[in-house]
Amino acid sequence: MPDDTATHKSNILGRYEPKLQAFLDFVLAQYVNQEVGELDQDKLSDLLQLKYRSVPNAIDQLGDIAAKRNTFIGFQRYLYD
Repeated sequence: MPDDTATHKSNILGRYEPKLQAFLDFVLAQYVNQEVGELDQDKLSDLLQLKYRSVPNAIDQLGDIAAKRNTFIGFQRYLYD
């Protein structure tokens, strides 16, 4: 990963608290592996289950899922800045 890409990723993730950073980093890895379809909001539940093994575990780790859904959608605008 070139330095500018790593810096850009760090700038994106640095906006969020550590547990959410870990989830968003996971989402970005899925994006790289599966392409843009992984960023579709309909995939959020699948990604939470993949990362945390269940949605209740994700809630335990991340808290309010509605707020995290908004973050999942909102952080994408930073990808192309």
